Formats: sequence, structure tokens, C-alpha cells
Amino acid sequence: MVTNLGEIEILVNGKEVQYDCIELNNQGYCFKVEKRFKLVCNIPKEYENNIDIRCAVKIRDNIQAESGSETGENLALLSWYWGNCKLSIGTKGDLKGIKYIYEKNALRLIMAQNSGQVIFYTAWIDKSKPEQEDICTWFAADPAYDE
Repeated sequence: MVTNLGEIEILVNGKEVQYDCIELNNQGYCFKVEKRFKLVCNIPKEYENNIDIRCAVKIRDNIQAESGSETGENLALLSWYWGNCKLSIGTKGDLKGIKYIYEKNALRLIMAQNSGQVIFYTAWIDKSKPEQEDICTWFAADPAYDE
């Protein structure tokens, strides 16, 4: 999947895997964003324990983006800022048996056992009112608002 920041890839134990990309409603009670997607990744059965999953953004060469974690209750979320733009990737947080790592270009999960599937959510916005709209991608990439 290609975003305005760059291409999103999902890697399982260092190998790129295919995922389903489902477009979601870009407007909800708490948010309005440019685009919003659900990324469904089926974890290959060959991986049983200590599974390393990275949802990474291959940031375009001409973009200088800053990233940071924006976690919440039952939410693991990483956001990137550049200019007036913001992109967030989130997944369910605070789950037993999963270690969450926030890297410069990826949200990384280390899973003790294969859960069969992991779902990430992504949303982005070009903010015309940065202070008011900053929270929009946080809500839009929160699994609690899946529609």
C-alpha cells in the first residue's frame, strides 16, 4: 500500500508478507482524515514462537519526517509528522504475550506465540488547522473505532 509518506510493508521475521488492505470510512464521530485503512496480515503457520512483526513505512527520499509513539489504553500507535501532514499506524495494545517496540520507521511487535493474524490500522491527514486536527489520525488508527 502506498501513502503520501511512502509505501507500507509488513514483515514477519524479516520476510515481507502480503496483507489485505481494506479502505474504511474516513470520517467518524471523533475524526475526519484523508484516507483510512485496515491492514490484515495472516501470520504464516510455519512461525510458532517468538514472532517478530514489523509494520514499516518506506519513507520517500524527499521527505524529512519525525516519528513518535502515541499510545493509549489498549492502543499501540506510532505517528509521523512532516510539514502539515501526519500519518499514524495503530494496533491493539496491552495484549499479554506481545512486546511493542516503536522504531523510527516501524511499529514492531514481538509475539510469544502465533495468534494467526495481526491487524494494523493506518490513517493520514494534511492538516489545515494543525492544532485542532492533530488528534484525528490518533482516533482514526485506533482499532476501537473499526467500522
